[in-house]
Amino acid sequence: LNSLNPMLRRHISYSLARTSILSALLIGMILSSIQVYLDFLGADKRLSDNVDQIIQSILPPATRAAHFLDKGLANEVVQGLLTYDFIVDVEILDDLGQTLAKSSKEQQKSTTGRITDIISDQTTSFDTSLYSPIGDGAYTGSITIEVNRDTWYSSFYNRSITVFFTGILRNIFLSIVFFFIFYHLIAKPVRKIAIKLSSTTINDIKEGNFSIKGRGRQDEIDFVSDSIN
Repeated sequence: LNSLNPMLRRHISYSLARTSILSALLIGMILSSIQVYLDFLGADKRLSDNVDQIIQSILPPATRAAHFLDKGLANEVVQGLLTYDFIVDVEILDDLGQTLAKSSKEQQKSTTGRITDIISDQTTSFDTSLYSPIGDGAYTGSITIEVNRDTWYSSFYNRSITVFFTGILRNIFLSIVFFFIFYHLIAKPVRKIAIKLSSTTINDIKEGNFSIKGRGRQDEIDFVSDSIN
């Protein structure tokens, strides 16, 4: 907008459009930030719910592995959990704290790693105790699952970028629409009045050759036109 012709920059439509654009961008940024923040809170809750569902699904075999000290079964459970892209480390312990199975995978570096460090921990561990399904339900061990939040947040980051950019583009488009509306409803009629006045001489007024035709809308522009007449 600053590169426009200086004469155009003094037009009412330009001033209104500039104010509309700045206001729209500011309001859009605030609303987008609120939307992203709510989405972030939802992403955290979805992570906890997802891990809880995963744990519930592997609880029976993990419990059997700990109860019967079955390292083969424990290893199958661990390797199965590592197929999830956001799970990076799994360990199953027996009731004495001895490792039955443990495995991890390399955490890939990403461009969003620093952002994750700012808004949250890079990794989070979920510990679940295992109890025997038979007898008195004695404690048989535990399973620990470590998740990479940066990997989990990848879809959240993609949605956030989409929200901000679509919001900015939408607001710019609306501002352009408002610019043309302001121009045709306000600036153009006022400009016609100004041009008519600038081309009118005192003799025209004395001889009664001066008049400004209103738009018939009985609005402020017509009021100005009638007042001049």
